[in-house]
Amino acid sequence: LGQAYHVLAMERYWMGHPAQGVEYCQHAIAALEHLGADERLGMAYFVLGLNALSLGCFDQALEAAARVDAIGAATADRRLQTFAAWSTGWIQTTRGEWEAGIASCQRALERSADPLNTAFATGCLGYAYLEQGDLVRAMPALEQAVQSLHQFGYWRLEGLYTTLMGEIHLRRGDLDTARTLALQGLHLTSETPYRIGIAWA
Repeated sequence: LGQAYHVLAMERYWMGHPAQGVEYCQHAIAALEHLGADERLGMAYFVLGLNALSLGCFDQALEAAARVDAIGAATADRRLQTFAAWSTGWIQTTRGEWEAGIASCQRALERSADPLNTAFATGCLGYAYLEQGDLVRAMPALEQAVQSLHQFGYWRLEGLYTTLMGEIHLRRGDLDTARTLALQGLHLTSETPYRIGIAWA
């Protein structure tokens, strides 16, 4: 039951219905809590954080990420700890805490034990640099993330990070390249679909 609610909550996140995603996460957590420190419970908290962030509920999102990190530490699960670190970085960056966001994303890269999580963390680091206004460091991080995610066929975040690359070109005044990248991002996120990515593009 907990796993089923977790899948529904993740689907609600991708489809742009985060309030219902939070509700499904709460059901998932209630069903999985008896397992104690368990990877499935950690992932339910991770998805809760994503949905809470989409609603602008930063404190709830950070609390969820902290629970993911605690479960990862208790079980020596580096994958969970990496998820916790880069999602924390994304949350911090989104509410304007750029230095903290960069530090969290760098911590995620240090902890990462698999190439997909490394790609997620690298893209988040690029986003943090972009929001800070450091376009020089933002571009190579986003380019690396896009290349890796393309190899994995992970179109959702490939599309989002491609759009962010377009944002860099927009800020530099290269409108044609910015438009091309934004349209590529829109295509990728529409095909998946990923509503937040579509909106950003």
